[in-house]
Amino acid sequence: MSNIKNLQKNWEGFAKIDPLWAICTHPGKIKNKWSKEDFFLTGKIEVETVWKHIKSLGTPVDTKRALDFGCGVGRLTQAFAKHFTSCYGVDISPTMIELANKYNRYPKKCQYLVNDSPDLSLFKDNYFSFIYSSIVFQHMQPRYAKQYLKEFVRILKPGGLMVFQIPDHCKSKSFELKNLSLRTLIGKLLVPLGIGYKMEMHCIPENVVKQFLSSELVIDVKLVNSDISENFCFLKSEPETGYVFKQYYVKKR
Repeated sequence: MSNIKNLQKNWEGFAKIDPLWAICTHPGKIKNKWSKEDFFLTGKIEVETVWKHIKSLGTPVDTKRALDFGCGVGRLTQAFAKHFTSCYGVDISPTMIELANKYNRYPKKCQYLVNDSPDLSLFKDNYFSFIYSSIVFQHMQPRYAKQYLKEFVRILKPGGLMVFQIPDHCKSKSFELKNLSLRTLIGKLLVPLGIGYKMEMHCIPENVVKQFLSSELVIDVKLVNSDISENFCFLKSEPETGYVFKQYYVKKR
């Protein structure tokens, strides 16, 4: 079974058992303890924080059409509806998309699609003016993350902006701690539920990301907190241990 099929199998499993927690893995929210209000509030906080930063960069954004890649149940897609005429959310899990449609408060603005292929052939070239992805790329092998980033460039119109987050590396003083990845930690939390699904964790260093996107304009790179379930924020310095998450702001030439 290919990595993409495995990825879909795992996320379908999470979506059927505890979808909101699978997206925002707060230890105290496992076993469906997220309230929808609190869960979607994390999306509003993240989007408004990012939008404010985009404004500070002085980069105009065409607000016609946006894509939320790895949308889950629409936590961020709905928050972006405030800023865009039309918002699309895509996810590998059909159940996540079913829930996104169920929770959709802006049916005239937000639409959701299943994408279970290693490309974004659902969309034509230069289709979007803005693309966003958060806590998604770390859960797939880097070769697939690069393929999707290449597709971002294809479907983003010239002058459009893409914003995405990827763990850069794991810094730990202890070799044992470094190898106790998020996948392992989450696996331990899932044991009581009898869940046999895997949540992968991968890193791509900043120099590799920039080299891969060398034909485009990297406007900014921000350090962000790894636990967005405690509300997304920018960091002034890298954490002493654990994963170092970076958010990239890239303009298509």
